Amino acid sequence: MSTADVEKELIKSNSNDVTSFLSNLNSTIDSRASSNEVQESVVNRFYYSVGSVKFLIEQNLKVENISPSTINKVPHLQTWYEGIISVRGTIMPVIHLHKFLNEQIDFKEVNNNYENNNDVHFLMLDHADHTPIVLLIDELPATVNIKKYKKKNAPNNSPDWFEHTLENNNDKMINVNHSKLLKQLANLQ
Repeated sequence: MSTADVEKELIKSNSNDVTSFLSNLNSTIDSRASSNEVQESVVNRFYYSVGSVKFLIEQNLKVENISPSTINKVPHLQTWYEGIISVRGTIMPVIHLHKFLNEQIDFKEVNNNYENNNDVHFLMLDHADHTPIVLLIDELPATVNIKKYKKKNAPNNSPDWFEHTLENNNDKMINVNHSKLLKQLANLQ
C-alpha cells in the first residue's frame, strides 16, 4: 500500500469518525429536547403544607426532609426567623413559615394555632441560586396529580413569589417560585 493510499484511508476514517460524532451529538440533543418536553408534561408534583395551604415544589428544586434538630436562637432578628441549625456540618437558617406568612402577607388561610402544633417538620430547600435553607412546615411533602386542577391567577395583593394557584373544588395549591421566596427571605433578614 502506497503512502497516498494510506493517506486516503486515514482521511476516509477521520471523515467517518466526524460523521459518527455528529450523528451521536445530534442524537443526544434530540434526546435532551424530548426529555425537556416530558419534564414539562409531568403531571405528578410534590407539595408541602402550611396550615390549609399547599405549596407546589418546582421540578428542579432539591428538597429533603430532615430530622428535627436543636434550633440555636439568634437575637434581634425577625420573629419568623427561628434561628440556625447544622445539617451535616452546614449551618442553615430556619424559617417558620406560619409566622412568616402571617406577619409578612397576612395570609388568612394559614391556621393561627401554630403555637399549639407540636407536629412541625423540617424541610431543607437546596436551590441552585441560593444557599440552603430549612423551612418549618406542617406536613411532609406529598404528591398530587396537577392535571385535576384548574390554573387561576394569584390572588390580588399576593407576593411576587406566588406565580398562580391551582384549584379543584375546595382544594387549592399555590405554585411557588422558590427563588423569589428565598430572595425575599434573605432581604428581610
